[in-house]
Amino acid sequence: MEIKPINIKLMNDIMINLSLGKMISQGVNWQKGEIRQGFVRSNVSGNEYLIQLGNRDITVRCNEALPTEGRILLELQGVQDGKFVVKLVEPIKPDQVSQEQLLTRIINQLQIKDTPLSRSLIQGFINQEIPLKAETLELAERLVQRLGGDTPENIGKTLLAIKMGIPQEPPIIDMVYSFLKNTNNLKHGNDPQLFMFMNRLMAILGQEPIGEQIKAPDAVQELRSVVLPQEGYDLIRKIQDYFRNISIDTPKGVAKVAAQLEVLLNSQLAQNNISLQNNQKQSRLTFKHRNSVNILELFSKLLENLRESARGASESSPARQLTQEGTLIERQIAGHQIFQMLNKAEQQDYLYFNLPFIKQDETETWGQLKIIKDNSEQKTIDLNHFSMSLMLNTLSFGPVLLELKVRNKDIMAGGKVTKEWVSDLFKASWPKLQKTFEKMGYNLHLCSWKVDSFMVDLQPKGLMNDNSEGYLQSVDVTV
Repeated sequence: MEIKPINIKLMNDIMINLSLGKMISQGVNWQKGEIRQGFVRSNVSGNEYLIQLGNRDITVRCNEALPTEGRILLELQGVQDGKFVVKLVEPIKPDQVSQEQLLTRIINQLQIKDTPLSRSLIQGFINQEIPLKAETLELAERLVQRLGGDTPENIGKTLLAIKMGIPQEPPIIDMVYSFLKNTNNLKHGNDPQLFMFMNRLMAILGQEPIGEQIKAPDAVQELRSVVLPQEGYDLIRKIQDYFRNISIDTPKGVAKVAAQLEVLLNSQLAQNNISLQNNQKQSRLTFKHRNSVNILELFSKLLENLRESARGASESSPARQLTQEGTLIERQIAGHQIFQMLNKAEQQDYLYFNLPFIKQDETETWGQLKIIKDNSEQKTIDLNHFSMSLMLNTLSFGPVLLELKVRNKDIMAGGKVTKEWVSDLFKASWPKLQKTFEKMGYNLHLCSWKVDSFMVDLQPKGLMNDNSEGYLQSVDVTV
C-alpha cells in the first residue's frame, strides 16, 4: 500500500494556528458537569480536601466523605469562594464495584448512549486521566469515525489527540501518533534515519555519500536511470550542509558547539517563524525566525523531485520503494515538529530534542534533551522559570544524566552517573563551570551527584497505563 506524502500546506496552517494559540485544548479548565479522576491527598478540614488531579494539587469541597485510598471520580458542581465544589461519582475500587458497573454508572451520569465504542472511550479516558464530559465523548466518537472507524489503533489516536490537544485533523493526528509510536525504535531521533536515506540516495545517483561509504543496492543500475532535476541536486547539497552543521564537535570550542546546537535544536522545532532563542525584552522561548534550516521543507521538496523522477516505475520497483521509505521519515519529522508545538497546551509541558551526532575522539555518541515548562501560568517556556534534563550516552563515562532547575538567576543541579570516578571528575570540574555561569550573571549551585546503575529515557511516549491494546505509554522525568 502506498503511503501518501504529507500535506505541507495543511501542516503549515496548523502550525500558524498553534503558534497563535488557536487550538482547542481539552481539560485546560475544569468545567461544570465535567467528571475528572484524582487521588485524595488529605482531609484539610471539615468538607475540604486536597486532591491531586494529574500533576496538580487543588482544594475541593465535597459534602460527602471522600475515601483516602485509590482513585476517585468527581463531578464539578460549581465554584464557591475560589474552591471547586464537587460531587463524588465513584471511588475506583475493583473490589467494591465491577468495571462494567462503573462504566454503566458513568454512562448514566453523563446521559449518553451506551455502545461498545462509548464504553471503550470512557475506559480510555479513565486510563489516560482525561476529564469526562458528554460533549468531549461525542467529539471523540466523531473523531474515531473520521480516522477510519472503531479500531483499537483509531481509539488510541483519538485519546492521544484529546489528551494532548492535537488539532482535530486526521493527517496531523497520524503524524504525531507515528512519531510517538516509533520513539522506542528511534532512540537517536529522525536524523540518523534521514542520514542513512540520503547516503543510499547518493550511492544510487553515483555521488559521494555524506559520511562513510555505503554500498549501493543491487538494483543500482535501474535506479541510476532515475535522473533528478537540478533543483533535486541543489536540495541534496543543502541537506548535506545541514548534517555537517549539526554534528556536535566538542573539541572545537564553546562558540562552535553553541552554533551547532542552535541549528540542531531549531531544526526540531516547527519553522513557521518559530525558533529557540532568548528574546531580550521577554526572557522566554519566542517564535521568531532565525538562521535555521527547515529540514522538513527541504526533504519534502526532495521527495517531490524523486517521486516525479520515478513516475511510471512499478510500485515494487526500488525507486518507488525508496520514495516510500522517505515518506515514512518525512512523516516522523513532521510529527516531531507538531509535537513540539503542543507545549502550549496544559497537558503538554515540555520540548524534546534529540542530539544524534556528538563527536567523541574518533567515534560518535548521542544524547537527549528535555526542556520542561515549570510555570503552568505561561503558555510558552519562561527562561527564568524552567527545568532541563540532559541525557548523554558517552563512551568513556558511560550514561550521564544532568538535571537543572532555573529560578531567575539561581540554577540548582543534580546528576546521575554509573561510576564513582566519573562523579569525582564532575565534582572537581564543577567550580570552573560555576565561574563560567557567574560571568553570565547566573548563580550555579553545587551539583548533587548520585552513583548507581540507572535507565533513563527522556523520549516522549504519548499515552500511558493501558498497553494491552498496543497503545503508547508515558515516562515522566522531573527535576
